[in-house]
Amino acid sequence: MIHMKIIHIVLKDREIQAYDELTKSEGIFLASEYTKKDKMTAQIGVIEPAASKVLIEQFKQPVATLTKDNKTNIWYHKPSKWLADGFEQSTDSIFGINAGGSFDIVAYDVDNLELARAQVNITPGTISIKEYAFMQQEVRRLFELFSYDLARESIDNKNILKQTQTKLFNVYKLEEILNEFSDWFLQLVQEPAEQLIHTTKKVALIQLKKWTPKVILEQTLRPDHKVRANVIEKSTAIAEHGMLRLMLEQIKQRIDCESQAEEILINELTDEIVQLSQVIKDKTNHLQEAILALQQVVKQDLITLKARKSIWFQLNSDVQKWLDEPLMDVSPVEIEETHVFSMNPVYSAVYDSYLKFNELQPKLFEAIRPFIQSILKSPTLYEIWIFLKITQQLHQWGVNTDGLVTEIYKNHEQHKEFKQFRKLFKLPNNPFDIALYYNYSFGNEKKICPDFIIAFYIKQTREWFFHTLDAKYKCYSINKRSERLLEKDLKNSAQRYLNVINELAQDNITAQTATLIHTDVQALNWNLQEASINPTKAIHQYAHFHFTPNNTKNLNIYFKRILHEASHVANCCPTCGRETQGQIRNEVQVGDKKKWKTIYICQFDKEVWVGNYCGRCFNNRRGLVPYNMKSIQWRARPLYKYAKSNYNVQVDEDWDVHCPLCYKNFNGSKCIKPSLLNGNSR
Repeated sequence: MIHMKIIHIVLKDREIQAYDELTKSEGIFLASEYTKKDKMTAQIGVIEPAASKVLIEQFKQPVATLTKDNKTNIWYHKPSKWLADGFEQSTDSIFGINAGGSFDIVAYDVDNLELARAQVNITPGTISIKEYAFMQQEVRRLFELFSYDLARESIDNKNILKQTQTKLFNVYKLEEILNEFSDWFLQLVQEPAEQLIHTTKKVALIQLKKWTPKVILEQTLRPDHKVRANVIEKSTAIAEHGMLRLMLEQIKQRIDCESQAEEILINELTDEIVQLSQVIKDKTNHLQEAILALQQVVKQDLITLKARKSIWFQLNSDVQKWLDEPLMDVSPVEIEETHVFSMNPVYSAVYDSYLKFNELQPKLFEAIRPFIQSILKSPTLYEIWIFLKITQQLHQWGVNTDGLVTEIYKNHEQHKEFKQFRKLFKLPNNPFDIALYYNYSFGNEKKICPDFIIAFYIKQTREWFFHTLDAKYKCYSINKRSERLLEKDLKNSAQRYLNVINELAQDNITAQTATLIHTDVQALNWNLQEASINPTKAIHQYAHFHFTPNNTKNLNIYFKRILHEASHVANCCPTCGRETQGQIRNEVQVGDKKKWKTIYICQFDKEVWVGNYCGRCFNNRRGLVPYNMKSIQWRARPLYKYAKSNYNVQVDEDWDVHCPLCYKNFNGSKCIKPSLLNGNSR
């Protein structure tokens, strides 16, 4: 199969200027919308000299035909038509500029036979190519993580984060293995194994060991001091060196993946410590001691990660240095146990070190490896990554992920893609169970298929609370037109889902919230109140938030919101899911109304949160909720605030939040003015 060149190009004064080749990760070319080259917007060009036609395909259907520039022999998309949903449209969409998604570039010869094919994933301008590549790595990593029973793993304190109980790769054991590997590898480089090869080259007559008729004829025709002859030479070009190359590439891939994941955790914990420091500074805060204890836990986790960071850095440097050895300037070869690895003591020691490295890695069934590889090339990679991150959050709450990867694999085999998936997670030590739906269809006449549904089953009341979450790979903050697209998506993929589920639901099922999750880091609103979306002005019913590989904390905030605010399980820790006994303070009865605040401190991970109330709304009888239906008594609606990462808008640097109903702070002196795009507008 011929390999095409996929490059960035710019059209300037009707002439094409060629730039760099696209980045490649996991066999896929990566590009980003609105990429700039010399301050001009670049598109994608294709170089394939033997092609007579080049098409762009999406979902196995052609969507555009490229045009060949005769001067440069580069194929490019000349904007004239584009097929969307099977219909030809006049559009401004140009492949590589503002047409995002997963595409195949297919080149054909003069006989209309396929010459070459390449997959290109074009990310929106809100997510970088580096982030997309990391997302691929993390999907692989999370599939590996969930492929075995985490509860049965023996993890020492150096490889675990205390607050979230996050299990970390055993970098200390890897360091030990690679130190051993280093000694043997350096010895191997000094005295590499060789093989004898036959080759033809010019040699001096004095070096000839055997005269053949061909040599005699050449010497007669060209009577100089050298002739071409078959000779036997020693060569280090053996298969084992290609295998060593692949071993080092696999080790480096693991180092890169784990170190990047931990770097993001370092950034998140650093931000949490800053938030907690601001709360502790508030002299009116009577929970300073509890929040200080939480900060110490977070700081200890940060110390753990920073100690590991220096080790990851050194290991990465060492492996890269080994890869740069001239002996490793070979193509990788599939690894197997060979005669050299068995009989040569040095090569045998290196091979044993690699086997020890493999022992550190999660074990996958052989059939699951190609399945994961196909997932990494999927146009729904973002949704699948979100699914795995949701599962990771649920695991923190006590969900057992044993067997989950096998179930996903079987689902994929059945449907030829990952869809119609649902899983009930039993939590015997929690007051709730959780059901997780992915790409699951509901209804007949009014059919809907949210990307995700997270459903809480409250054991005491036997009620189900459904929360829809739909992923959008879009940038909403570019201009007013994009903001109107956000409103359209909220109506279609939030409001509609909520309404249809409630129409179809049984008596003990209620769809409580509907939310969009997207890649636009400039767009975030946890409490949409626009009449076109939320005509009843229900609090925290509709929302949208950003979630990218470099900005992952919002998913944790989302789970706080649906756990406490919308599933009414206020006494469960948002970090570990465990129940805790709240302390009721400031209880006041006013006629048929009652108000109080409840303080929660998790004894396991030191998390702190408070269920307070807005006195202004209470006095005006706004937002009251029933708490005693027999005597029809009402209480102030709980106003939740957390020591870190609030969904209710925080008041500057004080430990106070704006009421989601009246938008004012505790003193009533400051008020926010949320917009559809941003719920934190001042």
